[in-house]
Amino acid sequence: MALRFEAIRSHLGGDLRVGPSGFVQLAGRDRGDLRQHWLRAPTIGDNVKVINRATGLVIDAQGPGLGDGRLLQHYVDHGGENQRWQFTPSSEPERFIVRANGTSKVWDIPHGLAMPGEIVQTFEANGHDHQLWRLRDRELLDSYTIHPVVNDQLRLDAANHAHNDGDPISQQGETWGFNQMWVVLPHSGPNRIIAVHSRKVLTYPAAAAASNRVATVQQQEWSGGKEQLWNIEVVGSSGGNDVVEFRSDANGFALDVPHSHTGHTILQAYPHHGGTNQRWIVKPVG
Repeated sequence: MALRFEAIRSHLGGDLRVGPSGFVQLAGRDRGDLRQHWLRAPTIGDNVKVINRATGLVIDAQGPGLGDGRLLQHYVDHGGENQRWQFTPSSEPERFIVRANGTSKVWDIPHGLAMPGEIVQTFEANGHDHQLWRLRDRELLDSYTIHPVVNDQLRLDAANHAHNDGDPISQQGETWGFNQMWVVLPHSGPNRIIAVHSRKVLTYPAAAAASNRVATVQQQEWSGGKEQLWNIEVVGSSGGNDVVEFRSDANGFALDVPHSHTGHTILQAYPHHGGTNQRWIVKPVG
């Protein structure tokens, strides 16, 4: 299974990205710029929210209302109608109209000029080329969500979509964010567990690992130490998905949920005992 990171591109040219001011604008293609990577996540019916990989925020029509000339911005997901979109195929192959839920307003390039920095707006659908979009340059990664057995409605989560070294890893309810998606990359035996949103790896702090101390797990830039490598042992199955234990290559401590079945709980590395709070369901994203 593979996760799709989509560059949403105007039919006239220019990839959609988050601009410095927070507005959604056109830019020249740069596949390394995470602000140009998007995920269409399901909401209700055929509506989607469009999540940015770099920020975890969604595309939002600046309010109030959904009239002509409402600028698109990236904003915290609050479930409003101005954040829900329908990708409707046009009469041209591989071209889409992106319509605001329940309205005749669509994504529109003002004046039809696909220039870098041009901010996208909502406007009455008129069938012109500057209201057509396409998806391109999909990045394919074998990605997974990781769920605690003690409450499989939660997910391994880089809290608040954080990108900094040392930011803690927790369990949270489902958001469809990139910060809840993980790449498992073998490294000559043990594995790196990489956060899709930040490209940083699941880490048991080196000082704690060296002295066999319990410590909260975090994300860190890859440095190649054993504290950043995990041995994965399949211990069962659930709903057709593997149930596994993650054990540190540094000292065998396990990825562990400390005394909680609820969200917002920060996870830790703890001596292995095989309890259900040290077991995880790994589900492919696709």
